[in-house]
Amino acid sequence: MQLTPRARSFIVGTPLIGALAFAGCASISDGPVTEAETASVAPTPAATEDLTTTVELGDGHLTFEIPETWDAEFEDLTAALEADERAAEFNGRSAQRAVITSPDETARVDVFTNMPWPDIVAVDADEVQLLHAEPLDMGYEPAEDGYGMWLRAVIGENPEFTDERPTYGAYDERFEGERYLLVVAPYFADDGVGPPDELDGGVAAFRFPFSDTPAGDRADESITIAAGTIRQSVAEDLTGEEGLDAMRAVVDTEEYAELIDIVQSFRVHVEPDAIQP
Repeated sequence: MQLTPRARSFIVGTPLIGALAFAGCASISDGPVTEAETASVAPTPAATEDLTTTVELGDGHLTFEIPETWDAEFEDLTAALEADERAAEFNGRSAQRAVITSPDETARVDVFTNMPWPDIVAVDADEVQLLHAEPLDMGYEPAEDGYGMWLRAVIGENPEFTDERPTYGAYDERFEGERYLLVVAPYFADDGVGPPDELDGGVAAFRFPFSDTPAGDRADESITIAAGTIRQSVAEDLTGEEGLDAMRAVVDTEEYAELIDIVQSFRVHVEPDAIQP
């Protein structure tokens, strides 16, 4: 089975686009949580390994697999971006948002594809603990040395509790009042940020060229932001623990394993003869 944005889509108004001006990566919190640690917690295999539904975005340039029991909804952002004067470098190609949720809405994956802003991230949370990090093969790697994609799973702390800087984006209301959140996402790593296997390493976004354009031409690249998340309150319900202990214990849940599987399935489809050295 294959799902595309045309299966269930609607046009989103320009006000949402303003909400997509996400903040950049932040440093470790100076709030009450004093431990900022890195751990190696390998993901537990999902109870159901048959991911039979393929989600296709960006006119087929990005695909990933989800459990067939999960729900997928889509928004077409193309018209709103074309009308937004702030999207000066928008390439005019199709742009979508996919919202993927587990059956009990305990876990969620948000994917924004072909966004015109190159310096935005999925969730503006202070990293408290790195649970897992590994190189991510998406079928296409940037040509520049030192660049690459990683899968990272981190416990983040909501900036609402840690400092006075504003928060931005479509994630705010969902995490209001939640101190911690789990983020499982593909991270773009280069020499300009910290190592991806350490705290605050990489950027939760990735860029890839369309089939007729080599990497490096920003106007024709697709900037994608993706993140799987579990809220603190959900983690507490799933594990019976509280606070930070619940966030650590969530690695033993099926939801965590399924988020890992989904991110590992991300694939970028680029014609080989279109990639120039």
